[in-house]
Amino acid sequence: MKRSSKIHKSGIRTGDLEKDLTPEQFGLIGRIAIAYNECEILVQLIYGACFGATSKISEEFISRTNGLESTVVLARKAIREFDECKEHHADFDKTLEFFMELKRFRDAVVHSRMFHVPAGIGKGSLNKGSQSEVLLTEKALQGLYDRLLRLHEELLPFILIVLLLHQLHMIRRFAPDQLAQRKKIIEPMLQVVLPQYLESQDRRRSLAPLPTFPDLQEDQQGLDINKIISELLSNLEKLVGT
Repeated sequence: MKRSSKIHKSGIRTGDLEKDLTPEQFGLIGRIAIAYNECEILVQLIYGACFGATSKISEEFISRTNGLESTVVLARKAIREFDECKEHHADFDKTLEFFMELKRFRDAVVHSRMFHVPAGIGKGSLNKGSQSEVLLTEKALQGLYDRLLRLHEELLPFILIVLLLHQLHMIRRFAPDQLAQRKKIIEPMLQVVLPQYLESQDRRRSLAPLPTFPDLQEDQQGLDINKIISELLSNLEKLVGT
């Protein structure tokens, strides 16, 4: 879906957005952007729940954390402090890792421009002297959108799990004498939402793999820009010389 830049020629495009991208591609890019936003807010709420930041204080707490990557790192570390559901810590990690992977794909899609229309390859913006390529075919975009929808389903029960685990964590630390009694209330809730979470995760994992980049031969990559510029400069020198 995303790779470092491998096409070093001009690409093949008209420059006319309505010709280089289909209505279906435009529609999927918009769906991806919105679906990602829905997942991002759920991840932020999970982060807040890890530290008991709920209700109005949640927005203040989340917004003052430096960046989404820090949010995910701290959430993963906090969840590993919970004593209950240790056997599912790896599953929780995988969910948050997958979110970050989809974030990278989403960023590549929304910050790209169509570069090679026949192959459906876009070029990302320059970043520290390097550039990435991303697949913008309808199949690739649909695959990314489907993953965001499945991830959204997975994150909803995940929030409830984290809220319940945080409650048990705080009771264990500050009111251990009440732990047994509270477990009788909270553990049945976990027994309901954990299967929902794991089933959602299985549905997401069962999706077909994302398509891979086509293998373009050098003569299929477009014009050699450096060669064209060199020829233009050479002709210009000849004109100036005469």
